[in-house]
Amino acid sequence: MTEKSLSPAEQGMLMALTSIVAALRNTPGFDAQSMETAAKFFTENPPPGCESGNAFSAYEWPLQILQQDVSQLQIWMNQGQTRN
Repeated sequence: MTEKSLSPAEQGMLMALTSIVAALRNTPGFDAQSMETAAKFFTENPPPGCESGNAFSAYEWPLQILQQDVSQLQIWMNQGQTRN
């Protein structure tokens, strides 16, 4: 598989998605299991043209973010902050 650099827009979208996931997971009452189940469903049932190879890798990447533990990111973001 050939490595390809992400465009600035792609990098920004992935970081935005990661930020949204972190915020959601930090929200009391948020159903993380439902988000993970949906992401797994879409990963297992890709749309036409995204079933294999580089297309699947690109398609799967943002869905994997929805299933990741982002607790370390939350710790980093909260370091040095005081809450009123």
